[in-house]
Amino acid sequence: MTPDETFIVVGEVIKTRGVGGDLLVRPLTTDIERFLSLKTLWVEKTGDRCLVVERAKVQGGFVLLKIQGIDSREDAKALNGLALTVPLSEVPPCPEGEHYIFELAGMKVRRTDGTELGIVSDVMETGSNIVYVVKSAQGKEILVPATRDAVEKLDYENREILVKPLPGLFDE
Repeated sequence: MTPDETFIVVGEVIKTRGVGGDLLVRPLTTDIERFLSLKTLWVEKTGDRCLVVERAKVQGGFVLLKIQGIDSREDAKALNGLALTVPLSEVPPCPEGEHYIFELAGMKVRRTDGTELGIVSDVMETGSNIVYVVKSAQGKEILVPATRDAVEKLDYENREILVKPLPGLFDE
């Protein structure tokens, strides 16, 4: 790991569980099973504190973690609400044709007619599909559904998303 390594959030500590310092974690990754093979996690995005994972167990839609040196409820409470991260260099590659949500942040968005819409500032997961939150240069937010009907092309090489000007999708 290099000093300027980028870190990717994979979970958030929700609360303590039991008296032995176990942590209940909300996974922020599509592959909840990845927690079972993690040896270390880092606190927040800065990578300023390394946590050694003693054990992990998937429980419903959450993960129960035991961290080395966190042996009481009081020790564990200090981590409540904190993001758990991994270095980008440890993120496994996506299968062909798929992508991680964090890869979309900061991508330029323009319509197929050339109109610049803005930059992806956030990605929301709704019940039916993913929605790109695009912030224009004027600070206006535009919601773009990540569907085949709306998105023409995801161009990772040029960091650009090309969207179709569908009726009713954009204010004219």
